[in-house]
Amino acid sequence: MEPAILLMDEPFSFLDPRSQRRLLGILDTLSQTMLVAVHDLETAKKFCRRAILLREGHLLADAPIEDFLADAALLEHCGL
Repeated sequence: MEPAILLMDEPFSFLDPRSQRRLLGILDTLSQTMLVAVHDLETAKKFCRRAILLREGHLLADAPIEDFLADAALLEHCGL
């Protein structure tokens, strides 16, 4: 199968560090667009180029991951 988009919900949950690195390596070789739900910002920083922040069904941010993580007020507002 060659899906155009991969949707993943917390794909790194319950993985030990070695398995997380292995999964990151596998996903890095794929050309598909990926939409990944994560709560771990360090993992998101390693894996994502862009972040979308949703809160209670509302879009709060849509930016490159570096900009998102640099916005201390937004992170504090969202409890991150």
